[in-house]
Amino acid sequence: MRNIIGGVRGTGWPLGHLSVPAADGEAFVSASIWIGPIEDFPVLREIAATTRFTAGTGVIGQLAATGEPVWSRDMITDPLVVRLLGSRDPGVRAVFAFPVIAVDGVVAVLQFFSEQVIPRDELLLRVMAAIDYQLGRMADRRKVRDTAQAGRDRLQQIVDASVEGFISTDAAGHITEWNSAAARMFGRASEQVLCTRRSCRSATAGPISSAGSGA
Repeated sequence: MRNIIGGVRGTGWPLGHLSVPAADGEAFVSASIWIGPIEDFPVLREIAATTRFTAGTGVIGQLAATGEPVWSRDMITDPLVVRLLGSRDPGVRAVFAFPVIAVDGVVAVLQFFSEQVIPRDELLLRVMAAIDYQLGRMADRRKVRDTAQAGRDRLQQIVDASVEGFISTDAAGHITEWNSAAARMFGRASEQVLCTRRSCRSATAGPISSAGSGA
């Protein structure tokens, strides 16, 4: 996402920021990822770092409530932002934000800031909507991979912790799983029996030189 934020900066929005769901799922919080000279805007950085953006709170909260992009041409006069700012001057004027939407809902919010007052730009929002769709699909694919890996890890934990000997073989009869109970039962550590790229052991025969060799 850093590349996306950096790309939008080149269109006249010099500051970009990423927010993500809080651990409790009840609000959005800063991911502490800024692209651009955030050190020039200490008030804005403090607001982002210390605020839980619940539904309706500021631009991010409005987006979280609707799932739609939000554009504020001037934060200083926008009722959506004024209450959050109080008497503080963030040093920026215009802001727009768009969601990254996956199957589970909004998984991230990208914000862009300008020191200028900028009217709503429908063309830019359409471009960002297309990027949002791509990022959402990427998030979905990553979650599927992570879920599958977590399932494999959990299964491995169950096998390793089993009090029963567990041995698994592939179609060629080479041993691919050998848990601790099997090691105790047969008196051989897994390193001695598991199939590797250089040497495999058949479940019914002695060691062979490679998986492609005959027994």
